[in-house]
Amino acid sequence: MKGTVSQPNAITLTLTIFVLVLSGCSAPSIKLTDGHVENLKEAFVGREFVFRTDWHHGMVIYKGKPMGNFYATMHNQTSMVKKRKHQLGDLVSRGGDTATFINIAPSYNYRLFLTFKSSQGDAGSIIIMSPNKDSWGSEYYEDMTDSMATVPWVENQLTNATIKFLDKTETDAAEIPAVLPAPPMQPKLTPTTPTVPTPVQMTEPSISRLSVTATPSRVRHGEVLKLQLDYTIDAADGKPVQVTESRNLVFNSKALPGYPKERQETRGNGRHSTNFRQKIPSKAQPGSYTYKGEVCIPAGCTSRLVRFSIEP
Repeated sequence: MKGTVSQPNAITLTLTIFVLVLSGCSAPSIKLTDGHVENLKEAFVGREFVFRTDWHHGMVIYKGKPMGNFYATMHNQTSMVKKRKHQLGDLVSRGGDTATFINIAPSYNYRLFLTFKSSQGDAGSIIIMSPNKDSWGSEYYEDMTDSMATVPWVENQLTNATIKFLDKTETDAAEIPAVLPAPPMQPKLTPTTPTVPTPVQMTEPSISRLSVTATPSRVRHGEVLKLQLDYTIDAADGKPVQVTESRNLVFNSKALPGYPKERQETRGNGRHSTNFRQKIPSKAQPGSYTYKGEVCIPAGCTSRLVRFSIEP
């Protein structure tokens, strides 16, 4: 009869549709090898960083830029995608907060999860995605293979606009004098009777793990610059210590008006993090600036330098 389909052809058509549905719904397999994942863990796990932007649950890094969620990476702009791509999840960390990577694991064939723990002890994750192939009708992402997700590529995805690693903070090398003094005369060696030093119990408090950050690293007039100090007080007796925190902004070898800014506090044993927010005035000259953060206790001072720029 005209317009009807024979039973064998109907069965074949049904099977074909069933196979297509299964192929479209099957989860893509992980392409990164176990050995390569271990290399990535060795390169990033344990590294401390600071967020350059607010980070919400569900956000991803796509082509080096932070996106509000997975839908923002989709090629097909359906009504649902347009509705959901601007939605943000719960806030995990604010720009300027510090955190440490604690694990790395691939998911499907196009996502890499980097789990972190913030300085406040909260856990979260940064998801790096491979590029979308921009295929009509569905969402197809390039396979995240060993050759794609190299250590430099992953680091570039992270640091392009999302985070800044703290283990690359500049030190006080600029304060080393240009001309070194002549070496002292070598003393003549005479045999002496060796003595056994008497053990001394260290009770003097000290400062360790000092890091300074200026966020964002590029700032414009009217924006707010966040000057952060992170440090640890080590005291054997655990008694509180008088601490002086100093922040200085330098441009063309001169301190800016109103700087350095100092604050005295009594700090206990352990890690401390403090912030100072500086709004960039409209008259500030564009160029490269230096932020010097210093922490002083009765036993001495420790400082670090980091640079940032004011853009027109």
